[in-house]
Amino acid sequence: MYLSEIDEVYRSAMLDVSKQLQNVYGTICRNKQIVQLDKTEITKTILLRLNVFYDCQEKNKHFLNKKIGGAAADFFVESILFFLKVLNEVEGLKCEICSEKPIEQSRIRPDISIWQENQLLAIIECKTQLGWDRETWKSHFQNREKSLQQQFPNAKAFLVVMSEINWPGFGNDSRVGQQFFALSKDIWPLNITQANIDKAIATPIELLFTQVIQIAKNRR
Repeated sequence: MYLSEIDEVYRSAMLDVSKQLQNVYGTICRNKQIVQLDKTEITKTILLRLNVFYDCQEKNKHFLNKKIGGAAADFFVESILFFLKVLNEVEGLKCEICSEKPIEQSRIRPDISIWQENQLLAIIECKTQLGWDRETWKSHFQNREKSLQQQFPNAKAFLVVMSEINWPGFGNDSRVGQQFFALSKDIWPLNITQANIDKAIATPIELLFTQVIQIAKNRR
């Protein structure tokens, strides 16, 4: 038996992740009635995905004696991207949902951008937390929004943060639930369970997705 043959089990499991992601996408789109934006199921599902991601990273760190786990930021973006792709299909929005697509002239490469033909409808910046930028995040966001709207005056800018842990949160800013979204409160995703997830939610991402639908349908 060769080493590569033993390792095939692990490689197959990795390949199965992509296959199952596509299977889940297909199942949701075939049962579109379960996509309900007046509830918090999408927010819960994203947080539970992050719980599994962090749990796997912690176990790998322990086993391999790593000090730092894999980047959650990319997985967070992919999770939101997945459900925007679902929304696009279920609602028939006919949008192009992109990640890291550069916006010419503005020098912006948003985490997520939403397009109809050549018109940019919205960008979504995704952060796991803002502890490193707790004092300057608002000015950074406003500068990016200003740069964006110089080229696309009607485009909307949103900021989604995974957790309020390790920074003060958005506070009483009037844009919470409109432009600013923090998905979880004082519970880190690694500690989120089915039992405490309702209490963990801060601002449901469904509020953002509802706006995306309205923007897309109004621009047709």
